[in-house]
Amino acid sequence: MRSRVVTSEREIRSNVTSFDADIEVGFQILKDQFRSRVELHHPNRHIVARCVQSNVVDGLETFWSFIPRENDTTEVVCRLSVTICDPLKATALSSIFSHMAKAQMRAFEKEIEQRSSKRPIHSSV
Repeated sequence: MRSRVVTSEREIRSNVTSFDADIEVGFQILKDQFRSRVELHHPNRHIVARCVQSNVVDGLETFWSFIPRENDTTEVVCRLSVTICDPLKATALSSIFSHMAKAQMRAFEKEIEQRSSKRPIHSSV
């Protein structure tokens, strides 16, 4: 999985900023590149990313929620919803979909660890 921000962050509503990112996902011969619109909802501590341009995906939405917990920890919840256009690709991708979700979570954890020197992140994925 690779990603690249392609637009500057901009305020779209009070306490909500947005930017677009190009993302490449897939395994072996099943790959897709698509553009996502990412919304950062500041006071509610969540992020929503929706696919806005793809040749393979009809719908793709990722929802991240950050819930403060005790001892300076944060619970991270991720929900992923996807609709694939081609039935053959949908069947093939369904067998590797959980791997894609785990890869996304590992990439997120790695980014957080690089930004924070407090302690390592422990995942239940």
